[in-house]
Amino acid sequence: MKIKKQHRMRTILIAFGAFCVVGASVFVYFFMRPAPILRFSWIENYQGKNFQAVLRAYEEEMGVKTTYTRYQEEDYTEFLAKTATVPDDEKLADIVIVSPRFFKQNPDIFLPITDFIHEHNVRGTMVAQFVDAAASHPDHDSEYIGLPLMGGTTILVYRRDLFEDERHKAMFAERYGYELAVPRLWGDMRDVAEYFTNPEQGMVGFSMPFSDHDGSLSKSLESFWYTFAEPSNKKHRSLKEILGSDNAIRTYMLIHSWAPFLSKEAITGGSVIARKDFAEGKAAMALLDSEYLILLENPAFNAHKENTGYAIVPAGEFGRTTSASGAVMGIINHDKSKEALKFFAWFNTSRAQQIWTDAGGLSVFNRTLQSQKFLQDKPYHPIYKDALAHTVPISPLKTNLEELTLVNTELQDFLLNPENHTPETSIARLLEVLQ
Repeated sequence: MKIKKQHRMRTILIAFGAFCVVGASVFVYFFMRPAPILRFSWIENYQGKNFQAVLRAYEEEMGVKTTYTRYQEEDYTEFLAKTATVPDDEKLADIVIVSPRFFKQNPDIFLPITDFIHEHNVRGTMVAQFVDAAASHPDHDSEYIGLPLMGGTTILVYRRDLFEDERHKAMFAERYGYELAVPRLWGDMRDVAEYFTNPEQGMVGFSMPFSDHDGSLSKSLESFWYTFAEPSNKKHRSLKEILGSDNAIRTYMLIHSWAPFLSKEAITGGSVIARKDFAEGKAAMALLDSEYLILLENPAFNAHKENTGYAIVPAGEFGRTTSASGAVMGIINHDKSKEALKFFAWFNTSRAQQIWTDAGGLSVFNRTLQSQKFLQDKPYHPIYKDALAHTVPISPLKTNLEELTLVNTELQDFLLNPENHTPETSIARLLEVLQ
């Protein structure tokens, strides 16, 4: 009997010990296990600082630890290329934030998220055209490889006090035979730019960047090839093919007619100079990225804030289009896809978008863009949303940085010294350097 009791007690103790072990394991698993970690990377820029507010909110609400690594722009492309070639367990980031152009040129790096886009109605919550333009696969428009973080596109800014001045209206009508107005078509740009150009007053009619100075190697091309080279035409897959198209001559003839009335400094100095030209009253019009709306609404920067008008980019032969800029989030570590998609789902909520816009982020979330709070509390003009609706996929232009640099260099000389070129000779030269 005593032996049986001892055996029973031993069994109870073993069972109790096993229960404690299991209980402790469960406790550790649910309450003491390390928090999941999501690693983000982006270039060093002012929006990156704003994005960290989003990550802090996600950590607090979801209990997920995040890390954020910033790179200089010239180093980031090299980092992405390297990390794309290593196994998932050796990657240095899980989610990367890049330009739409990088997405289109390197689609195989990113985890396809088409099902996520549909299941979370992303095209319903965000500006559908922008989602399609920025985050779709370059070869399959109905497939998606990224989630937009911030929006960007091109806008036309102009001096309302000049365009609405009765004296200017009368003089313009007398000289050109029709009413002065903000150009609605690219073909209307020449007369207006010529009229407002006044070298004695240091005034040019139009300031537009044609440079890789500010890191946007294709800024000039994006403004024209997608307007005149039929962006929906999938056979235009490269710069060489576009330059060899019938539309290229017409495009070059048009910008050749503008050349004497453009800001020479902006041609080589990029967007930094173009926005400065306008803010300092040296240009009647300027073509700028929508991210500069914040600066233009600041009277300390823009001396003509009260007289600044905003318009969608003029329409071209194939309609009014502009390429998508901004930034897109993509998943490069497939092992972390579950955690990454949870972040995407959270970011695609009104709550997260409010945090993003409060931090200064350029949201593409429909509900945010339609809210009075967004327009009143933040210095965004309604033109931002209108411009986003005209973005188009940048997939027709597949090229590399070397080609873009060559083309921009030739295009700059074409505009700086128009007397030495014709559209035909300039295009022939471009085709030659692209061989």
